[in-house]
Amino acid sequence: MAKTIVLPQYKWKLGSHVPIYNTIYDTTIIATELGFGAFQFFLGSQYSFNRKNIDKEDIEKTRERIDIFNLKIFSHSPYIHNLSGSVKCACWDGNTSQDSKTLSSLKSLQNELAIMAQLKGGVVIHPGSHPDKNKCIASIIKSINKISFPENSLLLLENTAGEGNKMPKTIEDIALILNGISSKENIGVCIDTAHIHGQGDYNLSIVSQVDLMFNDIIKQFGIERVKLIHLNDSEVKLGSKKDRHEVVGKGEIWGNDKSGLKRLIEYCIKYNIPTIMETTSMDISLLEKINMEINEENINDIL
Repeated sequence: MAKTIVLPQYKWKLGSHVPIYNTIYDTTIIATELGFGAFQFFLGSQYSFNRKNIDKEDIEKTRERIDIFNLKIFSHSPYIHNLSGSVKCACWDGNTSQDSKTLSSLKSLQNELAIMAQLKGGVVIHPGSHPDKNKCIASIIKSINKISFPENSLLLLENTAGEGNKMPKTIEDIALILNGISSKENIGVCIDTAHIHGQGDYNLSIVSQVDLMFNDIIKQFGIERVKLIHLNDSEVKLGSKKDRHEVVGKGEIWGNDKSGLKRLIEYCIKYNIPTIMETTSMDISLLEKINMEINEENINDIL
């Protein structure tokens, strides 16, 4: 007899990154059994462009389960993608060898986009890294503009923690990239809270700073572009320029004061933004408590 699953009644889509099992369908079963309304996975190794072979039956069964539970589903592309070329050499700048490598990367990314588009899902990417910021952004834009986006595909650009030469570091950097992209209907944004903390532009433990971040997002490119939030606390101090995730409510962001976290979730509820945690362990009780505390008056109070 099939197991009856009833997802928790959160006011927003909440879930976690999960390992991929034999198929995407099997992964979806695990995610719903864990009570997730949203989830993310790698379609293969995070350090290889090789992706799992996904057959038609897997797609059809997964799509049916997504519809039944009204799930939000995302894949995270490999960390080795660098849409700016490489640290040593920017792409589309006269080096044919580098351009060939970038084209191979884009081909893999396009394949992943095609798979996830059939599931109404998005693909998260860390866009690129190069010492020259202007070249980095220009190369990322050129690379994205070379993608033949499959119908209904969605590529989500994730902010960085400000470490090294990785881009985009700021809300303004994201806007610069978005402004240069031609297929804007296929592009969204993923905001990682631990990365925001690492960069140091906003202290997300403070309600007014959460308001400021969302206000800047609205001004720079519109909140409708934010399709996902990676809801992570941080092991490190504000502005450390380091990417170190911690369990939500147990780190340097929300370990002491939860008011900023509650405010952030209010925005997620109002604008229907799913949140995904990326730590290996979770403490869902805090989020359950916040879910119970938030009412319509809280939501109407924000931008």
